[in-house]
Amino acid sequence: KSDGTSNTTPLQALEQSLQHYRRVDVAVVAGRLASAKTVELDWEISLLWPTFWEPRVLILGSSLMELAEDSTIVRQIDKVFGTESNLGDKVVDQMIPRFWDLYHIGMTPSAELSPTFVVKKERGFRVVDLPGRWVVNPTMMDEENDVADVSTPKSSANLLPFHAFNCVIKTVGPTKQQYVPTSPLEIQIMPTTASVPMLKWQVPMSVEFQSQLSWPNPNPSTAETTAGSLEENTAYTWQPPRRVAVVYFSGEGPQDSQRIPEARKRLYESVAQKSQWKIKFQDDRPVFTFWKNAFKGCYTEQGLGMAVYEWRPSGSSLAGNQIGMELELERTGETQRY
Repeated sequence: KSDGTSNTTPLQALEQSLQHYRRVDVAVVAGRLASAKTVELDWEISLLWPTFWEPRVLILGSSLMELAEDSTIVRQIDKVFGTESNLGDKVVDQMIPRFWDLYHIGMTPSAELSPTFVVKKERGFRVVDLPGRWVVNPTMMDEENDVADVSTPKSSANLLPFHAFNCVIKTVGPTKQQYVPTSPLEIQIMPTTASVPMLKWQVPMSVEFQSQLSWPNPNPSTAETTAGSLEENTAYTWQPPRRVAVVYFSGEGPQDSQRIPEARKRLYESVAQKSQWKIKFQDDRPVFTFWKNAFKGCYTEQGLGMAVYEWRPSGSSLAGNQIGMELELERTGETQRY
């Protein structure tokens, strides 16, 4: 936290930081009027750390600003989310070379990883808090997955659909573009009244893209009502803060109709035994989600233009996937502000 007594303004601090870091991107992502003369802003900062592997350090926080009668800022208190213990530890954790970034060296730049704040490690699962973030949110009906035909389970869930992208990234040649990868990809398979479920993907936005004064329109929604049609839509969505119980999953994707239900069942039963955690229900069902950590969504200033799927060995935690179940998040304490 800063108490607002520094003589250096935030803009001056950012200008000075550019002399040290390879790149700094800043985006104000949300704001609220705390009182008539007090404004609170949520922000994200992405730093390209000056080492040879150039890791990206993503910092999320808020600023509480007191205003004078002429609207000038007379006091500012800054807070970085998830650093009640030590800010340095959070930065160092992101600076250490990640194994898969080194294994796939040269494939993409280092990714901005959406943060998770561990609340408690239980036997068989972890409880984590997820801060609110903007995401690209494509949806469509999973017509390959006919729930009435269990003999040949299929799904389109494992790959991001084409209508999620609104630009093309040039990665080779004299006009190749710089881009910022983000990870992980969140996938939900949602039941519907139809014979096929609805697929919902969430790709975290890069800070560089969020910092643009205006965002290009995502691909327009097209909804056909004829039989056998594909309903598609893409939107920019604010994902509010959440609390989730998570376990590692060694399978390749959420379309695994054999192992996913059993893993969900074990997670539900483990959490239900702990009275401390209240499971969130929607239409009388627990809300499950899937994170694909071997995915990178790549952004330029124009938007989401490329998806990269890294190889990971299946059959172990190295597959890099997780299953989550939503928990109720009580917003009564400062530590749950994010």
